[in-house]
Amino acid sequence: TNWIVLHNQQSRFKLVVESLPGLTNARLAGIKSSLFDTILFVDDDNLLDSNYARTGYEILKANPSIGILGGWGTAHAETGNKIPNWFWEVQEAYSCGNMYAFHEGMVEEISFVRGAGMFARKSLLEQIFHRENPLILSDRSPGKLTSGGDIEMCFRAKMLGTEVWFSNRLH
Repeated sequence: TNWIVLHNQQSRFKLVVESLPGLTNARLAGIKSSLFDTILFVDDDNLLDSNYARTGYEILKANPSIGILGGWGTAHAETGNKIPNWFWEVQEAYSCGNMYAFHEGMVEEISFVRGAGMFARKSLLEQIFHRENPLILSDRSPGKLTSGGDIEMCFRAKMLGTEVWFSNRLH
């Protein structure tokens, strides 16, 4: 409901189903289906703060130079389960935890933000995922557990002249 109030309109959220397997295909389907220039990629195992969408949108609106914006994920156990003690030492491998010590701003040239919970401008994503230059790091797909698509997306965004930001307010 916060999103509806923010835009003073009816909800325009929709679930996009992609029959082709793989994370890159899912992202492409979302980009193609999007009606607006702000896209938020959320994994099915992400649990975002209730103000995540509003906060990210406001940061992007206030900073037009940002092409990609990310935050940090918090681990949550399913009802009745407990997060094992070993998890906290390896949480970054599960896209959890705070990636950067600073509060908010542009990440360094060789740094990135995680794809889980990543905001991006549709116009930028259409350039990043241009069919004539497919991503080299195609992410997970059946039989392949490769990763790094989020890193390549951030690198390409920087090459295209936009900033990649991280915000501690996004968790």
